Amino acid sequence: GRSSAVPAGRAQCAAAFLLASLWMAAGYTLAGAVLYDGMAAALASTPGLIAEGIANSILALLLVPALREHIPRW
Repeated sequence: GRSSAVPAGRAQCAAAFLLASLWMAAGYTLAGAVLYDGMAAALASTPGLIAEGIANSILALLLVPALREHIPRW
């Protein structure tokens, strides 16, 4: 049958998106450390990765209401 789960609220979505953004930035930073053979170069890209994650989170929060209208189970 259908799930009776309630969709996540705006605050829960924001927290999830920001947590995912931090996870992405950490992962890319560690991958950069491996690729560039050192943390210094990898850490230089971290502020940009965090800014990208915040921008993507804001965009996602703006799109969630529209997506919920077109995707009933989301």
